[in-house]
Amino acid sequence: SPKPSPSPTILVPSTASTNNNNNNNNASILEPLDTTYVANVVRKLLAQHNIGQRIFARYILSLSQGTVSELLSKPKCWSKLTEKGKESYRKMWCWANSEESILTLKSISPRKGMNNRSKDNPYPAVSTKHTDPATHQKIVQILADAQKQQ
Repeated sequence: SPKPSPSPTILVPSTASTNNNNNNNNASILEPLDTTYVANVVRKLLAQHNIGQRIFARYILSLSQGTVSELLSKPKCWSKLTEKGKESYRKMWCWANSEESILTLKSISPRKGMNNRSKDNPYPAVSTKHTDPATHQKIVQILADAQKQQ
């Protein structure tokens, strides 16, 4: 009989950081994340909400789409990541746990309206222009609020 696979251990950020007296602004550090689990959750959410990796890469991680594709498809174990790599998975986990952040990103995703097709062009319309400053500012504020809740 097959053994049930153990459920992944995800440690969530602590709200109080009494043992962390260093001066970086990550007062509540997310400690060892199961990067494979985080990547799977994020990929599932992106697909479920029809959000492209390029939009996710730009607004959530400030990385290229190619880098994010690599992080999602070939996650390294936590102990082998650089601090920058760990920060990317922390941001992904925070985003995945914020319904408001997910819906905000979905609202600006050009893929949300996959019906933007004409008979001459069967491919979905993809906007190449930048998001207006008000929307960008709202996203920045949501991400800042999410980090404060850590």
